[in-house]
Amino acid sequence: MQIAVSPLRSLRRENLRPEVAGFGVPALVLHPDGEGYWFTSFRLPPGLRQGWHDVRLRTVSSQFGNALRIAVDMAREGLTFARMKQISVLELEGA
Repeated sequence: MQIAVSPLRSLRRENLRPEVAGFGVPALVLHPDGEGYWFTSFRLPPGLRQGWHDVRLRTVSSQFGNALRIAVDMAREGLTFARMKQISVLELEGA
């Protein structure tokens, strides 16, 4: 899963705290996109059941941003898809 993180001049992978369905997961990758945003990838926690789950992101020095709902192991029919960059931007201050 990839999520766009708000503009920051410096950010380290170790300082991210992704959370999926209430479970903390490590950020695997972090890289800038060249336009002032950062992208991170992480795996879903093992044993996550089928259905809708909340994903949240914060840094070690911020609060969680708004939750993004993701569908896990669900049929594509009837689901609405959106580009992750548009719906999962986390605004961070400080850090």
